[in-house]
Amino acid sequence: MVCLPEHFAYQKDGSGEHFHESIPDGEMFKKYRQLALDNHVWLSMGSFPETCPQNPDRFYQTHFIINNEGNIAAQYRKMHRFDVNLKEQGGDDICESEYLMAGNDITAPCFSPVGYLGLSISYDIRFPELYRKLVLKGAQVLLVPSAFLAKTGATHWETLLRARAIEN
Repeated sequence: MVCLPEHFAYQKDGSGEHFHESIPDGEMFKKYRQLALDNHVWLSMGSFPETCPQNPDRFYQTHFIINNEGNIAAQYRKMHRFDVNLKEQGGDDICESEYLMAGNDITAPCFSPVGYLGLSISYDIRFPELYRKLVLKGAQVLLVPSAFLAKTGATHWETLLRARAIEN
């Protein structure tokens, strides 16, 4: 199994707009499905920018599991968006709610060669109920692809991962 991080496919086009595409027909998405098939691997696509069918100007940050046959085995749309004001500390504000749609559903654990996978994305780690529900539904491996900021990553990331593991 190959695990890609959050934002592995993140890019903006020349206009400053975020890249996203329709699933399963998007050109880049098809290439990753073919990559899994050609290499006979399962692929955890940490977060892929999936165009929102109801609002094509916005997108979901979606964690896809692609099996070794190139098929979608599971998908989870990030539920908890990250909004933070960092200008006061000399950084840039991050407001995912301006462009990301929030998912509404916890994805049932997905069978894989490494066990039943519980899917989440990054900021979700701050909400322990999600992980408890995943484990109660049978998750054996919790996948939390993330691109935490340097400051919060250094102080919170490992602690929160350990907390979720201890709790469950």
